[in-house]
This record gives sequence, C-alpha cells and structure tokens, in this order.
Amino acid sequence: MAPDVAAALAVLGLGVDADADDVRAAHRRLAKAHHPDVGGGAASMGRINDAVALVMASIAERSEAAPPASPPDETGVRSTPGSSRGPGRAPPGATQWVRDAPSFVVEALPVEAFEALVLVAAAHGEVVDDDPPYRLDAQVRVLRRDNATQEPIEVDVWCRLELMPDAGSSTVSLVVGVSETGQSPDAAGHFVEAMRDWWIGALNELEWPE
Repeated sequence: MAPDVAAALAVLGLGVDADADDVRAAHRRLAKAHHPDVGGGAASMGRINDAVALVMASIAERSEAAPPASPPDETGVRSTPGSSRGPGRAPPGATQWVRDAPSFVVEALPVEAFEALVLVAAAHGEVVDDDPPYRLDAQVRVLRRDNATQEPIEVDVWCRLELMPDAGSSTVSLVVGVSETGQSPDAAGHFVEAMRDWWIGALNELEWPE
C-alpha cells in the first residue's frame, strides 16, 4: 500500500481492509465534529476530504483490478461494480444495486436537506430506514415505461440517499435497487440517472423557505 494511502486511512481512523461504506461512515462521523458549519476548522475538514478522496480512489482502483465479486445468478445478472447493497426492505427480486455518487447538491445544510428528502419520500412512498440527517432509505413509487409495451407503468423503487455537508450545502449520493431481471449495466445506469432526475424534480416542487 502506498504511504499516502496509509496516511489517509490513519486520518480517517480506518484499517487497510476498509471498503467504500466504511469510508463514507468515517466521513460522516468526522464531519459531525470537524465541519466548519458545526464549529470545526476548514483546514481539518479539508484534510479529511482529501483523505476520503484518496482512499476512495484507491478502493476504486482495487475494484477495477479485481475479478467480479460474484458470478451471474440464474437470471444472468451481475451486481454492478462499485454498487452497494443496503439493509431494510427492498423491492422483491432486486438483483442490482447501482450507485450514483455524488448525485446532486442541495443548497441547504444536511438537517434541512434531510427533512426535504423525507417529505418527498412520504409524499411518493415511505421511509424504510434512516440515520438523520446523513442517510435516508426510502421506497418510492415512480412512473416509467414498460420495456415491452413502452406504456407508462408505476413501479416501486428502493433508494438510499447519503448526505454530506459541503460549504453550507449538502452533497447527496444515491443508491438505487434495480428489480428487473436481465437488465444490462448500461440500462441500470440509465435508470439510476433517471431516479437522480426524479429526486431533483421532486425537491424542486417543494416550497422552500426564503
């Protein structure tokens, strides 16, 4: 392991076997204590952000060099590289967990941004699990086109939204559970992009305080 990566892991308080979820959890934990919005210092938060970026890049390089973690199941679908499988109730038959990180930025601190995301989830589905104000698991009902008929149909989609404070705003990363068997990684990627746009549109429909 390169010395700079080892030093970055030390900043985050992580070991050499840390994965991406461990890094995100460490980032949330350290941001609660060191972010300028909660009385921390910009320099220390900058070191933490740099360490996160370096370790995540190292993990991504390892993932690209490694063989697929799991063989195709009976449907012929693999988990998308770098995807994250979350706990809680997910769509029946889910076969892929696709991450879009970072997805979008909300011009509000995590507490306010989290409350807005909860409102969207409640209006269009339900909250499955949460860790306020940094993680929200929700199942929402959205319209999409049927692959065979191209007619609009309603589908339930499991989403995880992870929030990180960023200079007075919140960066949101999105994980989507794709429940259609036989869906290619490209199609799954397009779906998670569509869900990102759906969340942005739903947030824009809210009446935000001036």
